[in-house]
Amino acid sequence: MLEKPIADIDSSNFITSTLSLNSLEKNKKLVQKNTKSEVFETNNNIVFDDFINEWNSYTESQEKNGRFNITSILRMSKPILKKNNIIEYEIPNNTASIELSKEREELISYLNKKLNANFQLKVLINKKLEKKIPITNSDKYLFMNKKNSNLEILKMKFDLKI
Repeated sequence: MLEKPIADIDSSNFITSTLSLNSLEKNKKLVQKNTKSEVFETNNNIVFDDFINEWNSYTESQEKNGRFNITSILRMSKPILKKNNIIEYEIPNNTASIELSKEREELISYLNKKLNANFQLKVLINKKLEKKIPITNSDKYLFMNKKNSNLEILKMKFDLKI
């Protein structure tokens, strides 16, 4: 009688799927490991331009790393720096809020290190920020005409109809 072979596989080297519960747990542990719990003294003399430059620098670094989704979210609106280093950031929907909450620790840690401060991020959902996508021909024409008013001249010159 033959014995069944037993595979001796070390599963610790396998990469976890990004759509599993294990991946969420591993990602959380990774973020906790990467973000050292450094305590920064609050620096109330932060220049807004310096803050914006570091925000943009972080956004560009994420784009270079191929993280286009978070890059897009970080460019949706301009962050507002309030008293006590509270950052207010408006986004258009809950989906962007979820994505930003995943990125929160890394973003805040980056800003704290660069600006020697203790920031907090307050995310506000503003439905008015959502872009209206032109669907009909007349909507597309109005959208393009807002960007370039010479389009109206072109339309009249060639007697075009929408």
